[in-house]
Amino acid sequence: MPKKSNGIVIRNNKVWVAKMIKGEWYRFSTKLEATLSNIEYVKKNIDSLITEYIASKEQQTSTKEAMQKARFDKNCTLGAIANALIKQNQTMRPSTYFVYKTTLGKIIDYFGMQTPITSINKDKIAEFVKDSLDLGLKKSSLNNRLIMLRAMFNYAYEMDYIKKIPNIKFKIEDAAENPVPFSLEEVKRILENCKDEMIKNYLQLAFFSGLRKGEILALRWEDVDFANKEISITKTLGRYGIGKTKTKSSMRTIDLLPLAEGALLAQKKITGNKDFIFTSVAGFAKFATKMRYVWTKLLESLDLKQRHIYNTRHTFASLMLENGEDLIWVSKRQLGHTNAQMTLQVYAQYIPNKKKQRATFLEEF
Repeated sequence: MPKKSNGIVIRNNKVWVAKMIKGEWYRFSTKLEATLSNIEYVKKNIDSLITEYIASKEQQTSTKEAMQKARFDKNCTLGAIANALIKQNQTMRPSTYFVYKTTLGKIIDYFGMQTPITSINKDKIAEFVKDSLDLGLKKSSLNNRLIMLRAMFNYAYEMDYIKKIPNIKFKIEDAAENPVPFSLEEVKRILENCKDEMIKNYLQLAFFSGLRKGEILALRWEDVDFANKEISITKTLGRYGIGKTKTKSSMRTIDLLPLAEGALLAQKKITGNKDFIFTSVAGFAKFATKMRYVWTKLLESLDLKQRHIYNTRHTFASLMLENGEDLIWVSKRQLGHTNAQMTLQVYAQYIPNKKKQRATFLEEF
């Protein structure tokens, strides 16, 4: 029998919401594993989760009606398709929705609002790729735009605006930007030369926890369990405020390593009487801008190659793996990857290939 308490039901080891509001029952799965931290999270946020669920159901109904009514002619324009996709995806996380709309906008800026999708052929896409690269667009960013263009063709096909999706390669090779981790000596130099105490504490925590920027900035003191040396990761902070973690597997509890703990204890002297460890929602933009400035100047002063601050996470992973730490621990517990294969795809080069005798237990056979 499912266990029920305070509007929460545990069913098949998943946390479900089952609550009556104004005479109407709301029952749905949060898709979260039935761990104590997840149950507590749902208890605290049950009303907002129900609000999101209601909005999602209303949006699905609205989108379905819009798709049924919006049967354009066979010369359907890119602008019309973009507007339909934007309306269809309004329930995305705000940050994801912003990127989605912006990417669509870049495609429209290039090809034009009134351009029929049937006029976009292989030659025009090749020209789009060449012009974008000539303007200095990163390959990864260009790939995102090509993926979005493919989504526009998929939509047009599903809505019977085109008879088939053209045989076009909507991807360019070698677009992935390889991680550029720091060595342990470089990390030491960075921390020793960072004069801003709060940003130094942030960097030390980032280098020795593997957390993403948004995960660190969303941390409250209540998320840190100094007694058990753990940090609970349940949310992320970005330009649109507090939101869900990047993926389900990103919601996790990580081990608090001594150097990361040292950073938090130092930070406690600065913000220990506040809710957030580093910044509030209102102060996010100011803190992020300051951090980028300090980071850029710091690398410049140390004559280190400029790279994205996300490489603190790459540095943690590479240092742990090249020094023999367990792959599963690094991958799932610390980084929050769905599986170890994801970690191997990026960091396999850092795992040492130590020569040692194998299967010694068979010698007595």
